[in-house]
Amino acid sequence: MFKKIILLIGCWMVVVDVYSAPGVKTLEGDTTLFGIVFPAGTEVTYHNGGDMGDYVKLAVSQKIRGVIWPAGTTLWFSEQGFLRKAFIVKDTDFGGITFAKGNVKFFDSGKVAQGNLAHDVEINGIKFTKHADYRGGRRAAYDISFFSSGKVSEGTFAENTEINGMVFKKKAIVYMGIGYNGADNYGTLFYENGGVAIGVLAHPQEINGIKFQDQIKFYENGRVEQGILAEQAIRINDVLLHGQITLYESGKVKDGLLVENTKVGDITLMANTSGHREDYRGSNDITEFYESGKIKSGILGEPVTISGEKVDAGWIAEFDENGNISKVTPFNPGVVY
Repeated sequence: MFKKIILLIGCWMVVVDVYSAPGVKTLEGDTTLFGIVFPAGTEVTYHNGGDMGDYVKLAVSQKIRGVIWPAGTTLWFSEQGFLRKAFIVKDTDFGGITFAKGNVKFFDSGKVAQGNLAHDVEINGIKFTKHADYRGGRRAAYDISFFSSGKVSEGTFAENTEINGMVFKKKAIVYMGIGYNGADNYGTLFYENGGVAIGVLAHPQEINGIKFQDQIKFYENGRVEQGILAEQAIRINDVLLHGQITLYESGKVKDGLLVENTKVGDITLMANTSGHREDYRGSNDITEFYESGKIKSGILGEPVTISGEKVDAGWIAEFDENGNISKVTPFNPGVVY
């Protein structure tokens, strides 16, 4: 809660906002808050200015928003009086799913937004379990998350699971890259239509004529957006690629990693020998393609002269669809977080 105070500094009058730290009070009698009557003994947060805070801790078991909450439960409310979050003191059933003791978040509708599972659960024919162990980094805060419609937006498969003809790995970890919503380890991510957005394949699988393995990303229409090639190298657009590739929704290659130095007319582009990209760190060590299959950009493998100016190897060259260089820029290796 913020309140305004006036400071006199020399001949200046300055109005500033000061945060009022919340304190806890115990109700001495029945009190109506957020349209709910709370009995004496309920703990309520108040700000120093006397305004109501945002949570209450129940002194007795109480029915609120259609749910019987045990004594000791802490409930957080929005300014409009919607239940935002609850710290449940025991495993509790919401909508047929049992959530473990701890924090559960809610939509304004009262449906669960996120929570931790007390045990495996089957939702729309798919079995979900608690998040798997992970290798470093920050995992997602909750085992399972939902869209406001009630459909799963993120969760961990309890068993290898087939969706749209593809088999996804049980207890898989999806790595989202540094800085994504404060975490980088998730379960499988879904679109609201039920299709997988990002998941991990249970084994190498051929999808639309290309064999992929491990983590894979899809467009909402089910076409592959990005994936890791299962084979050491494949020839696409008459160019050898390896590692990870990105596709247009049409299925044509959008970008990839060159296996060997490659010619665009008289210009040589540098191979990516590692087979890895680090674009989430800002690197641009990939070769881009037009949807027609022509090379759009890549890293110069040797010095070139453009309009009388010498350009060093390692710069990024952009081409028009006729293969002519349209622009060159210094290579940016990115920022290491």
